[in-house]
Amino acid sequence: MPDLSFHRSRDAGAVRGRHRRQAWRHWLLWPALAAALIGAALSAAQWYRIGADNRAIQALSQGDDLAVALDAAPGVAFARLNFLLERYQLDEALPWAEALARADLPGPGARETPPLAALALYNMGNARLRHALDMIDRNRIGEAPASIRVAKDYYTRALRLAPDYWDARYNLDLASRMVRDLPRGAAQEEDDAPDSPKRLWTDLPGLPKGLP
Repeated sequence: MPDLSFHRSRDAGAVRGRHRRQAWRHWLLWPALAAALIGAALSAAQWYRIGADNRAIQALSQGDDLAVALDAAPGVAFARLNFLLERYQLDEALPWAEALARADLPGPGARETPPLAALALYNMGNARLRHALDMIDRNRIGEAPASIRVAKDYYTRALRLAPDYWDARYNLDLASRMVRDLPRGAAQEEDDAPDSPKRLWTDLPGLPKGLP
């Protein structure tokens, strides 16, 4: 009778080898599957966060006084800033403008769009300039120079971030013209302010000296 012990041991070894390979496949499969599931979860979380941000931006743009954390996504923070500025809540808007100004952010659209930080500073400047115009309309001229000075500072900061930002250049020049049109006492108060217009102009050589 032939000795089958060698064949049996070889067959048993092959079976054990298959079991080991199957075990390795099992343990190799699960990490790959786990990584895929984690990636899918991250993608889902990112999509959910983007959707939530878009809903917040839409709500703010429609006038909903939505509570937003100061460290919210830049687009949401910018929408909150504009919501406050449209309602003349300038003091409340200040932290949002400064938070956006500290961030290195691209513009919301084409490559030619100024950085979001520059847009935030520009909008703050516009709000301060509107406030000055309101003071002049109410014959509270003595309160206008300080607001104009702050507006000029915001435009100057916006131009430091985006030197080709023509709207900021134009409004900076407009604010300077407003100072010259104020009554002498108010204009003198503006000239004597710590950040006087003359010094702000020298910070940005090459700015237009005034439109015709």
